[in-house]
Amino acid sequence: MSALAQTTPETAPLWQDLFLEQFASSQAGFELFEFERSAGDFRYHQFVCRFQDAYGRACTTFGRSQDRKLAAVKCAAEAIERTVMTGFFKKHPRQFAELQNSNGWAVHSFTENAEQAATLELVERHLLLKSWLLHGWNGFDLVRKASTGEIDLYFLKAIQQSEEYAAGLVIAKSPIYAGVSIGQCIGASSRTSSYYFWENGIFEAIDRLVMLNGQNIELRNEASSWILCESKRLLETPFDFSQLRSRGDQFVETLPRVKVTGFDLSMRFNGLPVSAAFAQSEELIPLFPSRDLSSEFYTYIAPILDLHGVPRSAHILGHPIL
Repeated sequence: MSALAQTTPETAPLWQDLFLEQFASSQAGFELFEFERSAGDFRYHQFVCRFQDAYGRACTTFGRSQDRKLAAVKCAAEAIERTVMTGFFKKHPRQFAELQNSNGWAVHSFTENAEQAATLELVERHLLLKSWLLHGWNGFDLVRKASTGEIDLYFLKAIQQSEEYAAGLVIAKSPIYAGVSIGQCIGASSRTSSYYFWENGIFEAIDRLVMLNGQNIELRNEASSWILCESKRLLETPFDFSQLRSRGDQFVETLPRVKVTGFDLSMRFNGLPVSAAFAQSEELIPLFPSRDLSSEFYTYIAPILDLHGVPRSAHILGHPIL
């Protein structure tokens, strides 16, 4: 998910216009495409940006919203986020390549907004992973089910929550595929009955089904992407919906402090306030590959799992948190 989506609606329309103008005029090498998508009566705008990252790899980012301009802003901001992220990791590699992913990164209009969005994404993955690793699908409370066209949607709240935030999964099922598509979201725990709490998850879950439209995910030159491989497995493997139930369980935890590094990007945008942020914590469960863990990496992550009471026999391989 693009963490930007959590706070972008609060940005001024003028900033959005200027940001998009600067992105279009000064960010060479980015190709931007626009689509109108629909699933039943649910219609939205989708922007796709393609470019090469600092390693020369092909990269694609997305922006979705029922507001056209906001969809474009999300897509462009995520593209900038990925370029900053890969440039940072190229200069400052993390101890393990498994952790060089976009978890905990965000781009926004002002530093404080970027830092909040980056922290939220880090917390989101932690709460979802902890719920899964401790309980499997029993770690998610089925809040409700809905349909749009032929796509069924299942709204699941992670039973692990912070004092302020809750995380959720949206599972989308289309009759065209044996499996499912999954989206993730986070928001105030007091707002889980609101559409806006689930919005990011809805877009992520539905978008893959609408884009593919009956085709399978082709790995081709991206076979090394564990997220894409796991998305393909989830989409093509029959899913047991009897695992999803209303549970009512809830475990609230106090989160540790998060270290956030900010990056002022205004020079790239002719003085327009644009910032990136990278949130990190050695006490929160990081997003990690769902398969093929090296023994060295497992040795690294084991103390973090121990801190949260995750047994060594936990559901580590094949986790659906992407």
